[in-house]
Amino acid sequence: ARCKESEDACVIVPPRWKPGPRRFYLRGILYAPLSDRPGESFAWGVWVRVRKADFQRAIELWNEDGREEPPLVGRLANEVEGFARTRGCAARLRLGDQDSRPSVEIADRVHPLWQIQRDGLTAHAAFEYVQQYLRH
Repeated sequence: ARCKESEDACVIVPPRWKPGPRRFYLRGILYAPLSDRPGESFAWGVWVRVRKADFQRAIELWNEDGREEPPLVGRLANEVEGFARTRGCAARLRLGDQDSRPSVEIADRVHPLWQIQRDGLTAHAAFEYVQQYLRH
């Protein structure tokens, strides 16, 4: 497979000898509020697989204000350290203005990341996630 990528977008093209659909990915930020620090949040950088039409629309609006666009539907394309089975988790990608990456919302209401986005986590728990990531 060949990959056409930037820091924010990626298209994976299957090899000629193994035909298949192209896969489209956008990078976004998954925010979780810090429950003990109002107005602050913890964030993970994640990739979301989206449909071709949604990918093209996001690219069209990349240098514009896309906050009025409806969210793009997709699935997380990577594992988030410290959480089981995040790859493939249903997600929504909300475009931002021209100066920010899209934000990612977990759509699966039984997944622990959805609960953290809803309820928040403490600053100490966020610090523990960072420490766990740095150990690997």
